[in-house]
Amino acid sequence: KRALTLALAENVIRPQVEALAKEGAQWIQLDIPSATIDLEHIPIMVDGINAVVRGIEGVKFSLHICYPRRVTLTNKSGYELLFPHILKLEPSVDHISLELANGNQYVRDLYPFRSCRNERKFEIGLGVVDITLEKQQQGLTETPRIIRDRIRVAVDTLDDPSLIYVAPDCGLRQLSLDRSLKLYEVIVKGAELARKG
Repeated sequence: KRALTLALAENVIRPQVEALAKEGAQWIQLDIPSATIDLEHIPIMVDGINAVVRGIEGVKFSLHICYPRRVTLTNKSGYELLFPHILKLEPSVDHISLELANGNQYVRDLYPFRSCRNERKFEIGLGVVDITLEKQQQGLTETPRIIRDRIRVAVDTLDDPSLIYVAPDCGLRQLSLDRSLKLYEVIVKGAELARKG
């Protein structure tokens, strides 16, 4: 599994990233959707990411991680399972974008990032709107106040508002343009409320 991951990282993904960097990309996000589903894959994933980004200058890297595992055979759950492995990521990988609204367990999901801050700080792409199919079929959208409250909880948990980048849980490719725009309007209004205190 490790050999396959490294082969894909070095021979498939890295050339694409190098091409983007050559064209002037300054921030590149790599999607690792199910990183916490298989525990033995987490250190392999870190090695693969490092093989992709190592030595590429002038680019900030972000990882998008979703589907946090909630029940395990260990005492850990969710994004806590990423630790201590992600502390070994290359320094250029300093932003982690997380699905959070779906589970709505902000304190639990964010606390591991706070507890490691003396070793390493990560910016957090704070998922504040749930884009799951069920939510979309029901036509449900979070209100600006819900967004505000989620941001406040994140600020209190991380104790550093400069680390927070407000975002949808995941990409919006499965949504209509109209619905995507409405979700971003709600995010902007919620962030404005959070800034007001």
